[in-house]
Amino acid sequence: MAIQVSWVAPNDQGAPITGYQLWMAENEKSFELVWDGRNRADLLTFTVADGVKITNIYHFKLHAINYVGSSVASEILSVICAVVPSAPRNL
Repeated sequence: MAIQVSWVAPNDQGAPITGYQLWMAENEKSFELVWDGRNRADLLTFTVADGVKITNIYHFKLHAINYVGSSVASEILSVICAVVPSAPRNL
């Protein structure tokens, strides 16, 4: 199982973005860093595969990084991990 998270680069307000940090939690209180792309401003997608389970709800937030430091967190994105069922058999 895996979850792919994508984002759009925010306005840099005149200080070029140098990268991003993606945080994930199974509850909205205990976020853990799942990707530290401080020097990868070119990457706007990340796939989380480790420990992802079907039917669990995951919460994500993102920080943009520049030479000044880290931005405030993005709004939290909540997703449920699911799969497309297979076609019926033996009809």
